[in-house]
Amino acid sequence: MQEDSRRRYSLIHAAVVLALYGSAGVARAQEQNSVPQQDSGPVQEVVVTATLRRQDVTDVPYSISAISGDDLKAEGVTDLVTLARAAPSFSLVDLGTRYEDAEIPIIRGINASSVVEGPQILTQSPVGIYVDNSPVEGYFELTDVQRIEILRGPQGTLYGAGALGGALRIIPNPPELGVLAGSLTGDVSSVAHGNQPSYGFEGFANLPLGDTLALRLSAKYAYEAGFINAFGLEERTGGAFSPPVLADPSNAVTSPSVYLPEQKGWNDAKPFTGRASLLWKVGDLSAELAYTGAHVEGNAGPQTNTDFPGGPYPIDPRITFPPGGDYQYFSAEEQPYLRSTSLTSLDASYDAGFATVSSISSYYRTGGETFDDDTYQLFIYAPFSFYYTGSPINPRFISPAKYSDSDRAFSEEVRLVSHSGDDHKIDYAVGLFYQNRTRDSRYDSSAPGTDTYSQAQGCTAPYYLGAPFPNCLVTLGPNSDYYESAAHQNFENKSLYGELTLHATRRAQITLGARYYSEDFLANQSETSYALMTSTSGNPTETTNSGALFKVNPSYQFAQNQNLYATFSQGFRPGGANSFTIVGPLAESPQLLRCQADTANNYEIGVKGRIEGNYTYALAVFDVEWDHPQIAGYTPYTSTAVVYNGEKARSRGVEAESAGPLFVPGLHYSASLSDANARLTENFSLPANDGMGGIAPGIITGSAGERLPGSPMWSAAATVSYERALGAEWSMALTANVTYTGSILNSLPTPGVPETPIPAYTIGNLSASLDQSRYQVTLYIDNLADKRAVVSFLQTPNVAVVGGLANYYLINRPREIGLRITLMGSKP
Repeated sequence: MQEDSRRRYSLIHAAVVLALYGSAGVARAQEQNSVPQQDSGPVQEVVVTATLRRQDVTDVPYSISAISGDDLKAEGVTDLVTLARAAPSFSLVDLGTRYEDAEIPIIRGINASSVVEGPQILTQSPVGIYVDNSPVEGYFELTDVQRIEILRGPQGTLYGAGALGGALRIIPNPPELGVLAGSLTGDVSSVAHGNQPSYGFEGFANLPLGDTLALRLSAKYAYEAGFINAFGLEERTGGAFSPPVLADPSNAVTSPSVYLPEQKGWNDAKPFTGRASLLWKVGDLSAELAYTGAHVEGNAGPQTNTDFPGGPYPIDPRITFPPGGDYQYFSAEEQPYLRSTSLTSLDASYDAGFATVSSISSYYRTGGETFDDDTYQLFIYAPFSFYYTGSPINPRFISPAKYSDSDRAFSEEVRLVSHSGDDHKIDYAVGLFYQNRTRDSRYDSSAPGTDTYSQAQGCTAPYYLGAPFPNCLVTLGPNSDYYESAAHQNFENKSLYGELTLHATRRAQITLGARYYSEDFLANQSETSYALMTSTSGNPTETTNSGALFKVNPSYQFAQNQNLYATFSQGFRPGGANSFTIVGPLAESPQLLRCQADTANNYEIGVKGRIEGNYTYALAVFDVEWDHPQIAGYTPYTSTAVVYNGEKARSRGVEAESAGPLFVPGLHYSASLSDANARLTENFSLPANDGMGGIAPGIITGSAGERLPGSPMWSAAATVSYERALGAEWSMALTANVTYTGSILNSLPTPGVPETPIPAYTIGNLSASLDQSRYQVTLYIDNLADKRAVVSFLQTPNVAVVGGLANYYLINRPREIGLRITLMGSKP
């Protein structure tokens, strides 16, 4: 069976090589003997700009999906998480909006990092994300979107670093000259298992400002009601790092905490996204200045606990907790979060006749902070945890944690793109790209009240391993911290790129692409452990990398609107540096100080097109070879955030899409299917701290054949819609959508602890709309069957740790029934 697999995928390489070196000559021979075919019916084009020039999506000679703004609304897509359910080979594990900066977008399974490591992730995304032509990170709701383009496979020549697995482009609606238009939408819904309604508002206005100026404003705000009930919250004396309130103030040793009532709808969120864009166009010169800002705040995430059986609270057995449940979670404290993101861009272009000259300048900034509860998870790390939990255990022990981060980048791109035409033998795009990016992150773990508890016990001297009473004082830092970590990164990239398309005949073409890049990377990290009374500033580490990427992409139109193509493309992520001490009890191996660049070679063959009756189809077979895959995570014992390399991995599979009318007038379908088998293909073994202050080989390992985490092997989506006129002014539309997500893994397995797959699940949605030129009324049901699906989890090897309270399961949003009303208007 394994030999058959090797033979099957070796055919992909052979077919690509044959196409690269033999397609042009074969195409000429067929061209000379062919008779042009006439289009037998009207064809509705979907225009994209992924190749930096306007093309119908079926003419782009590689795997790409384009989803219009109307289709996004019909399928209930509001952000990248919901987009991942509708697009083949694109996945994103939903950790909740508070951890969105740690959610890893994945295309074709190209990811080796754990999806539950928390927000202090130091590697670059394997997917390049763009708002129009500007690279961006951070949280945005999708609003006033013209279309989304998903480019699958490495896109290094045009999109540079970060497009290792592919690229995703969010194209907003641009301002329109001479058009006064606008819309306003109100939305109200009810989520199952919640106790509050959700609601939201969205709208846009397009304002002409004379003959050469136009302004477009859009905004979206929502209150997303929670559906998780939280139990075990302890009343606090002040802010996030304050100790719990004593139920018996006269006894600071044995007094229990004051517990708050069960909190219902705990995980609510309030996202906002707004955009303003100003277009100036005079003759062949145009410029668009745009600002997009987003802010989200809320509490906790979609976490549940089904493992705690109920009964005495292990930290204070005098207190009784109820059993866990499908929508029940236990937390000793509130877990608020917030994040703000902004993107400012200036996109200017001039039509010089033979080509368009463009300059794209952009600056984005994103930052946020998240409070988490490590009270139960700290017990996993015994015996270290006993230092702070006390002996006997402090009945009011809590451990708040705070994550904070910021990421900002300035980018400048200048490019020259030739005009296309039937009589052109050569098309080209060349450009220069520069980016300077800085990232900072900080993690603080605390144990408020633990020091005063030890003092109340009569402790008079600091504790050390095996120390007798009264040597039991604990040491805490500012804000009652027992551990602090801060990381700083600076990345600078300079690139020269170009793509050249040779039209050998009217039907045959070949695109050659290349990119040369040079980059500098600086990292520094500090750690302080008050338990070990150590503080390190790390080793500031610098790396410099340079290299080249290539692309060869022939295609042939074997019939009218039918295209066959082959692609060899490359992608990369920059190498980087970790920073930590290499001496003392917190030392890590010097071998982990540097992280190599990882590269991907993509071999792909495909066929796509439109056929009579407005049917579209696309089929691609791919084989992606990934060298030195970067893996973001934490060292096993010192929990230092690092990025390290594996040896080799590979993703092989098939993608298919189709859309068109069905047998009843007004009835249409769209469907997609993806198979991406992504696995390690070579073992790797790296040294790390052994938990005793020494370095041991082989603690960080991976084995050939292990599945890569974060994405399913199989996924599928299908949408059926029916439209019908109701008289002269009104029409109706019914839409049914179903998505299937196959099983995934949280992370690569650790030695002795096999990774448990997360089960596959299916979600269905329904909507019904009444439309008139100025009004639209929509009733929708998301997650029709109220399917509870686990999307990620944390399970301790020993479920008995704190009675199972340390375990949690992240779940999807339950059934939501809502009503949406839109008012529209326009005037030329």
